[in-house]
Amino acid sequence: MRIRAIVVRVMVLTSVCAVAHVLQAGVISSDSARIKVQRVVQRQLDNRETADLTSQAWQTAAFYAGVIRAAGVTGDPTYFEAMRSVGELTGWSPGKQSYHADHHVIGMLYFDLLKHYGESAYVAPMLERFDFILANPSTRGVDNRYTSSNPSVNGLVMRWWWCDALFMAPPVWTEAWLQTGNRAYRDFMVQEWKATDDLLYSAEHQLYYRDATKFNIVGPDGQPEFWGRGNGWVMGGLAELLKKLPLDDPDRP
Repeated sequence: MRIRAIVVRVMVLTSVCAVAHVLQAGVISSDSARIKVQRVVQRQLDNRETADLTSQAWQTAAFYAGVIRAAGVTGDPTYFEAMRSVGELTGWSPGKQSYHADHHVIGMLYFDLLKHYGESAYVAPMLERFDFILANPSTRGVDNRYTSSNPSVNGLVMRWWWCDALFMAPPVWTEAWLQTGNRAYRDFMVQEWKATDDLLYSAEHQLYYRDATKFNIVGPDGQPEFWGRGNGWVMGGLAELLKKLPLDDPDRP
């Protein structure tokens, strides 16, 4: 059931963000589209598991990103209030593992709420986490995949070794820069994005490997195998960066 819930949330995020995009672009103006978005989002909000209410996990955090976008296109203020209640329950904190990108993505919600309500306290714990990482950068190679036999202090001193991470962390680090003016957040994001891109992107196939363990895996046809959902996360991360980075930024994708 847990796996099914994860899949549903990812599907909801994708659907809501897609509809939000076309509504914002003026491609769809029908009220029926907005009503459908509201129905989908409300059903998910009404049927969350109890554990999800205080979760900073990537599954719920990615869904909340979709809820915020639904609020923008539907004009429904109750979504912002529902999301603020999430922040109050989590204490506005990131996930427990300091360096893990999956434990940073909840920051997308906190920064969205900062921009809506103007409360700097909403992002203070996330910025504290990022400041810790900047002061104590990982010395591991980006291809050093975490295993249960390779733990570290302060969570997992990992880098963005899997392609999903390019959605989970870079937009949050970019917002940290935009909202504080501290360019160190932006520079860290660019540095780590490039390291992951250099490792996992196949110029020949124009796709990303899921991680370094997949380089030599081939399918029955002898061709490399690429994970579709993982590449979808990368595209989502790119879309977020294109919205956030200034047009004249030299590292804009």
